[in-house]
Amino acid sequence: MESIEEQLKSAFRLKDSLNDELRRAETMTDRIPVRKDLRELNGQISELKIKKQQLFWKSIFKNVEEGE
Repeated sequence: MESIEEQLKSAFRLKDSLNDELRRAETMTDRIPVRKDLRELNGQISELKIKKQQLFWKSIFKNVEEGE
């Protein structure tokens, strides 16, 4: 399974690709599905960032509990 960091990198590469596709889209009809995909991807990125932050704080608290 990919780490959260790898998932975030992959998501940002996909976001760049979708933004490029959005710029190339000539009609509004072409842009609608790309914008929908971008909204969904932004939601996934937000969730991954939250998970990453939670794991960070969990490791900090674990270290404090262990006396490090």
